[in-house]
Amino acid sequence: LFYQRMLANDPTEAAAKAEEFLKEGTVIAYLDEVALPGLRLAQRDAERGALEPERLERIETSVTELLENLSFYDDPPDGDTSDPEAEAALEEAGRHPSSYPAVDPARFPQQWRQGTSILCVAVRSRLDLAAAGVIAHVLDRHGLGSETVMAEQILPASEQPTARDECAVVILSSLEARSLALLRYSVRRIRRRMPNALVVLAAWGASDSPGLRLSMEEMDEVDVVVSRLDEMVEEIAVLATRDASGKRHALPAA
Repeated sequence: LFYQRMLANDPTEAAAKAEEFLKEGTVIAYLDEVALPGLRLAQRDAERGALEPERLERIETSVTELLENLSFYDDPPDGDTSDPEAEAALEEAGRHPSSYPAVDPARFPQQWRQGTSILCVAVRSRLDLAAAGVIAHVLDRHGLGSETVMAEQILPASEQPTARDECAVVILSSLEARSLALLRYSVRRIRRRMPNALVVLAAWGASDSPGLRLSMEEMDEVDVVVSRLDEMVEEIAVLATRDASGKRHALPAA
C-alpha cells in the first residue's frame, strides 16, 4: 500500500498511516519495514517496464514529502495503535523498537556532525534517489550532515577537485540487486574520485540473495555492505571509530 500511495502522489495518507505505526514503532523501523520494501516493489515494476519516467518522478517526490512529514516525529514511541495496516507492519518489525539504534549523535565524531560529511549517492534511478533520501533522513536524525546526489553528478577522477571530494563517507544506494557489474563500476568510480572516503554499499535487495551479498562484500573497494537502515547506522558507528586516513585502495587503471 505504501507503493500505491507514493504512486498516487498521496504522501498525506502515507503520513497518516505512518503516524499509526509510530505510536508503537520507531521511525527507522517504519522506513525499514514499510518504506524501503515499498520502493523495492516499485523497482521491480520499473525493471519490467511498467513505470514510465513521470511515475518514477512522482514516487520520488512523494517520498521526499513523506520524509518531511516524518521529521516532526521523535522517537521513542509512546502509544498504541489499532490500525490493521500498522499492526501488520509492526508485527513484521518484531514489535521491539528498543532493538533499533538509539538516536545518539555523540556516537559519531564531531567532524562528521558538521557540514556534509556523508555523501548519499543514488546508483541509477529516481527510485535509488528516493532511497538515498531515506538514508539522508536517518543520518539527519543521528546528527550527521549529508548530501544526496545521483551517481552521474560525481565528476570523473580526471576533473578538478571539489569540496564534495572531502566527504568522510560515501553511501551508495541501490534498490536493484541483480547488476553486480554496475555496482562494481559505481564503487570504483567513487573510489577513484574520493580515495580517502569510507565506502558503504547500501544494497537494499541483498538480503534476498546471500550469494549476491557475499559477492558484494568481496569487493576490495567497499568498506561495508548493508541491506537495512538499522544495520547501516550501526556499521557507520563502527566506521567512525576507524582512522579514515589509514584506508587506501590500489585500483587498476580504468
